[in-house]
Amino acid sequence: MTVRRRFISGVVVTSTVVIAGCLGSGNDDDGSDSGDMTSNRSPAATVEQYFNGWDESSLDKMNDVVHPDSEIYPVRDDDITDESITIDETEEVTLRFLAQRLGEDVEEDEEIIEERMDVIEQDVEDEIAALGGEDYSFVYTEFVYDEIEPSSSLFLLVHDQEWMIVNNRYTPPTL
Repeated sequence: MTVRRRFISGVVVTSTVVIAGCLGSGNDDDGSDSGDMTSNRSPAATVEQYFNGWDESSLDKMNDVVHPDSEIYPVRDDDITDESITIDETEEVTLRFLAQRLGEDVEEDEEIIEERMDVIEQDVEDEIAALGGEDYSFVYTEFVYDEIEPSSSLFLLVHDQEWMIVNNRYTPPTL
C-alpha cells in the first residue's frame, strides 16, 4: 500500500509545468522501443485512460492499464481521491528527455545526462527481466489536479500485446 500511495503522491506532489520537446518511438538510441507490437492502444492513450479512470473514480479503468505484476497494482479506493484531474498534455518521450528532466538544471553537463541515461537503461533492463516483454515506452504527461499543475513520466511495457503502466519512477523534481 505504501508503494501505491507513493506512486499517487509522486504524481500529485511533483508540481512542474514543462513543455516536452522530444518525441520518441522506435528502437533507436533514444532509449524507447515502441515499434513492433499489435496493441490497438498507444502508450499515450494508455496513460490517458489511467488518468481518466482516476478522474472518474473508476478503479476498473485504472487497473485495466496497470501491469498486473507491477508494484502499483492493484489501484484501490484509498489510493485515489475525489479531486478532479484534467490532462493537459500526454506524449511519448525519449530516454534523453527523461535524463534531462530528472536533474535540477535541464542545461546540465552532457556527461551527467549520459550517466543518468545509463542508470535509466539499467532500470529498464531490470524491469524487463522481472516482468517480461521487449517493447517499452516512456510517456510524459502534464495535468491539473487540485489547482496545481504537476507532471509525471511513466514507464510502460507490453503485456499480453497491450501497453501497461509499470511505474512512474522518472518523474522530475519540482523546478
